Parts: sequence; C-alpha cells; structure tokens
Amino acid sequence: MANQSSRIEQPVRLPNPTAESFIQALKVVRFFAVVLFWVALIVILVQLAAFVVTEWVGWFDADGGNRAEAPLAGEYSGIPAVAVPSKVHAATGIDEPASPRDPAEVRYACAEVVLNPVRTVGIMASVLLWATLFLYLQIALLGRLSGIKQLTVSVFLTLLFLASALPWSALLKEVNMGSCFRFADLVQAHRDTQGASYAEAIRYYLRFFVTTLISLFLLVGSWANFASGYEESVLLNE
Repeated sequence: MANQSSRIEQPVRLPNPTAESFIQALKVVRFFAVVLFWVALIVILVQLAAFVVTEWVGWFDADGGNRAEAPLAGEYSGIPAVAVPSKVHAATGIDEPASPRDPAEVRYACAEVVLNPVRTVGIMASVLLWATLFLYLQIALLGRLSGIKQLTVSVFLTLLFLASALPWSALLKEVNMGSCFRFADLVQAHRDTQGASYAEAIRYYLRFFVTTLISLFLLVGSWANFASGYEESVLLNE
C-alpha cells in the first residue's frame, strides 16, 4: 500500500500541446545562445592563456611589450644584441646592418594582432549572450513553461559575468578591472610589477588572473543552469 500511495503522489508530466509555438521559438533562441556562449568561453580562455604565457612562461619578458622604447634587441633589459648580416646600401655602397628582431618583440606583435580583435568579439558576444538568455526567459514566462527558476538564475549569473568581464575603465576610470583586458595593459602591468611591493603584486593578480577565473566560473555556472532550464522548458514538453 505504501508503494501504491507514493506512486499516486508523484506528479505526472504531460506534454503541453498549447506550448508548441513557444517551444519552437525557444529552440531558435537556444541555437544563438549556444553560439554566443562558446564564443565568450573561448575568449575568456584565451585571455587566461595570455596571462599564463606572460606571467609564468615569460614569452614577452625581453621587451615588456614596449616596442617604441626598445626597438632593438640590444636595448631589451640588457640582453646583448645578436649579430646579424649586413646589407649594402644601393646608393652609397656603405654596409648597413639589418635591424635585429628579438623573439619576444615578434611574439608580442603577433599576440597583439590576434588578441585585440578577439577581445572585441568577446565583449560583443558577452553582451549579446545576456540579451539572448533574457529573451529566452521572457518567452518561457509568456508560454508558462517549466524551468523558470534555473533560467532566472542563469540570467543573473550572466549579468554578474558581464560585470566581471567588461572593461569598466572605459566608463569609470576608478574601476580598473575586467577579464576582457587589453593585451598591452597586461604586458605593461607585468613589466611594472617586477620588483614591486606585495600590495601592487596582489592587485596585479586580482585584476588579470583572479577576475578572469571568476568570469570563467560565472559563465560555466550560468550555462549549467540554462541547460537545466532548457531541459524542463523544452525537452519535457515535446
């Protein structure tokens, strides 16, 4: 008898035929949400990798990212210049040594060319992701579907992700944070913290490393809640 009563008390989920149009709309919104989520996730991972190779691998230690102040390898922090073959000027016939290129300078130039557009795409994708999830929540509310709790948590976690990812210094100069930081700022800060005080080193790690990890956890947590809400709002009603 106990088993029979427990079976009767359990709620039975039945398909909702009136929600078919809402479900089709949610599938379209989810497609764009998936694309934007992966773009934002890749950008955050790239930003985190940029910090790792700058701080712990030391790819850019030779010039500190300051190409204007150190155009030659011999001027990079006391590193001796490498002998390079000379070339003869066509008009004067005088040998002119070719300008040596330090590997760190080349790596910095390549990284800057790649990371600057990636950062811009990440900022746009993050804002559009929040707008997409918010639209998904509105459609689910309008269709009176399930999973509203998880979708609401997802929207607010994405909002917190935006707060930790966007470069607020462009609007508020006193707020110097954001996991979508400029690569030049990272390299310059890495250079400035060499031999700096513990307080400055802590601020450096909080700005470029801890904030990026927080953005990553918020983004993943948001998507986990969205996936749970999608299952209840769409999959259980099909």
